[in-house]
Amino acid sequence: MSNNAKNLPEVKLGQYKGLAVTRHVRPLSEKTIDQEMVHQTRMRSVYHNSTAPAKRGSRVLLDFVGFMDGEEIPDSRMEKVMVVLGDGKLMPAAEDAIYGHTAGETFRFDFTYPEQFRVEELSGKTAQFEIKLHSVAEKTTPELNEEFARAQGYADLAAMREAVRAKKRKIHEDAADRAAGQELLAKAGANLTVDLQECGLHRRGACEMRMLEPWKSTARTATPPLPPCGQATVTLPSGTCAPCWPPAPLPRPRTSP
Repeated sequence: MSNNAKNLPEVKLGQYKGLAVTRHVRPLSEKTIDQEMVHQTRMRSVYHNSTAPAKRGSRVLLDFVGFMDGEEIPDSRMEKVMVVLGDGKLMPAAEDAIYGHTAGETFRFDFTYPEQFRVEELSGKTAQFEIKLHSVAEKTTPELNEEFARAQGYADLAAMREAVRAKKRKIHEDAADRAAGQELLAKAGANLTVDLQECGLHRRGACEMRMLEPWKSTARTATPPLPPCGQATVTLPSGTCAPCWPPAPLPRPRTSP
């Protein structure tokens, strides 16, 4: 047995057999099943190009560039940017300017920068931004019906609903098992006792102080002497003490290149 092992604290495992916990499985309502069925259709939504004017929820493909006093603003040009209007990825002024326009249009709008803008030369000034709208696409969500269920590999809509129910029930049961396991571990841990010898705590503190030595200034303070505890000691590399619990890797002092 190593000297470090001899200086490990004594851990006594208390009662851990026969501990009782209650397994709480979250109820599964028909409303939850309904919501999941609708979610399945939304997951299979697709976008189709449209000639209709852009509106909130439309997916647009555009070019974007800013002008100040007739000159292009450096680093303001963006090309082939695809965004869904209303998701917050464009500044509100740009989104408002796009609404009502159709694919193929090019248009401009004014934008006044805040007084405390991060680019000082633009602070408080009004610029003109030009947008070229390449495409406008609208989302199409499939209808929840027998045809949709068969397209997903189910015999019919009722079979799809039962499959969704089983999947959601499994999720709830797994969550209940994890919670019960954590509660059991907490109860078993509460019955543990650890006997920490006072001398071991002193030695650990002394070790921590010694590991800080390489970072101290040249005016170092003396490390307190190690109190005797009647345990065996070993010879360790320079700069460490013995014995230490828990064993910790020695940091390497920084040196000038």
